[in-house]
Amino acid sequence: MNNKSLIQNETVFLNEVTELVQKARDTANSAVSSIIVVTYWNIGKKL
Repeated sequence: MNNKSLIQNETVFLNEVTELVQKARDTANSAVSSIIVVTYWNIGKKL
């Protein structure tokens, strides 16, 4: 493999890893938001 191919492969790899991390962050944010809504809803029911 030449240097250009290695750089392209590394770029593709890093882009894929970045995408995986971003999807995980989005999923975590969504889960936390849902938990917060349910918690506030339950607090509201007790008021």
